[in-house]
Amino acid sequence: MPDMNQAIRELDELIKAHKRRLHKLRVRVALEGINARPEDQIEIEGIENAIAGLEQQRREIEEAPRALSVEEARQFVENRKAIEAKLAQKFEIRAAFSNRAKELDSLIGPLSKPVVIVNAPAGYGKSYLLREAQRRLELLAEREEQKEKWITVWIECQKGDTKASIMEYVAQEVGYADRRHLTLGDLAVTVDKAMDSAKANGLVLFFDALDRWKSGAGPSSEWSPVAGFVKQSLLPGLSESIARKQKKVSVFLAGRYVGDWAEDFLLPYLLLDLSPFSKEIVRVYLLETMLRWQEVFGTKPKYGSEELERMAEEVLEVTGGHPGAIAKVIQDIAEEKRFAIILDDYFNSANKASLFQGIVSRAIGGLLEGLPSFLQEAFRVISIFRGFNEGTLDALLLKGYLNKDDLPRKVEGGWNLYRQMLDTHLVEPAGLLSRDKVLQQVLSAWMRFEEPDRYKELHGFAVDLYSHWLQGQDHQGQPFPGGLPTGADQIVLMLEGLYHLCWAKEGDAERSAAISARLEAYLGQLRYLFGRRQGADALRQAIVRDENLPGLLRKTLGERGYRDFLARIQQWGKETA
Repeated sequence: MPDMNQAIRELDELIKAHKRRLHKLRVRVALEGINARPEDQIEIEGIENAIAGLEQQRREIEEAPRALSVEEARQFVENRKAIEAKLAQKFEIRAAFSNRAKELDSLIGPLSKPVVIVNAPAGYGKSYLLREAQRRLELLAEREEQKEKWITVWIECQKGDTKASIMEYVAQEVGYADRRHLTLGDLAVTVDKAMDSAKANGLVLFFDALDRWKSGAGPSSEWSPVAGFVKQSLLPGLSESIARKQKKVSVFLAGRYVGDWAEDFLLPYLLLDLSPFSKEIVRVYLLETMLRWQEVFGTKPKYGSEELERMAEEVLEVTGGHPGAIAKVIQDIAEEKRFAIILDDYFNSANKASLFQGIVSRAIGGLLEGLPSFLQEAFRVISIFRGFNEGTLDALLLKGYLNKDDLPRKVEGGWNLYRQMLDTHLVEPAGLLSRDKVLQQVLSAWMRFEEPDRYKELHGFAVDLYSHWLQGQDHQGQPFPGGLPTGADQIVLMLEGLYHLCWAKEGDAERSAAISARLEAYLGQLRYLFGRRQGADALRQAIVRDENLPGLLRKTLGERGYRDFLARIQQWGKETA
């Protein structure tokens, strides 16, 4: 029979285990916010009561020393094992829905299209966005004064789906489980009856994991017959039939690399690409999380506005803005560090690399899944560029940064590779430099932490490439047929050159001198393009308005160095020849 000291030890171990579980649950409630699980709050209350009971029992044993009975000792051991088993389980946290307000409005706002296709890689929050739209529509339907009431149907796409199984599933979900061998006309009648029964005037179909109806993510991938049926028959047929009864049908679809599904679609639609989070979104995300933390734990994380800004920059740098990875890093700061990190220690170079390897790399593992291997490598290499064109790809192929031998025969050359990349619907075509708005930030972080030497080398290559272009030369030093770029394009190329120079010279003791020398070269060229005052104003305004350069220059030159950098441009504009 255990003695009193052993009894107290057993109680202490059990209390500690309960407190560890309680902390994890409170962290999850704080991070999930409005989406916190009701069962977590129930378990939190149960654990709090259990801890209070165990602490009372401990006091009683201390006040009236006694040994534990065999049964009490056995129960303590079993309880501790049970709580430790829970602690060992995978602990999923779904970060609170935030920072997608604009995208949510595209789905359910007053000006939304009847069909919206949400296109993004793994971990960008596609399913989460659709679930939030469904949740809000269902909440609105509960309000008596609401003029529009929607029936919602969630369809998880599967590889084995057929047109019959989809129609039967929709019929079942709206309340007609006995319907079999439906025609499209039968389904329209069934849906209409269900809407009348529910006093609803709208139907919303949610198709998640649409990419499961596709053979891959590359330009040569094919859609299954059921995908064609939904696009060409089901949606137009239901919309037309329901519209005759003065009712509406809306359809939201989400998947990885599914932008081409809408080609030749007859109904009005919106292709909604989810991009990585920006620094401002990460900052707001951190602030909201800290406020919820204070509500749950009663303690306020001690970070001022400048520290919060720094934390947002560092989280963005190590995650590339990947929403799932950001949630994991913030979870680490909250759960393991209890929002009490010292920024210089937590975000030093070694720990950032460790964070990337231990947390971020797993979150972004499926980012390129489904793309052909040659396109995967092309997107990885091109990620260090904020924008690119066929000339960029030609130069990369010539220098061996992209392996020609890896390309299929039909994709030889920069122009053909560029077309293949455009066909993935991940690249936004533009005048001078097209942009991969979906993968670039995240893959750039991947390159920086996985292949740091190659990362810096590519930035140095980009500096040289843009220097050639600014002089009206291609990557081999041969004159462009059209001569020098236009004034506006030269400003763009100067910004890109500065961006790459900051990264190429990261950690270099001579980085300030290199950036100053580059600036002087730019100013000399601006004089002949615009004149001093106009050229200085154009360059300064472009730098200040740039999405990345102000923060990057501050980090590279320091706050004072950045101010001096801008002052030099302004001073040059006022000088006389």
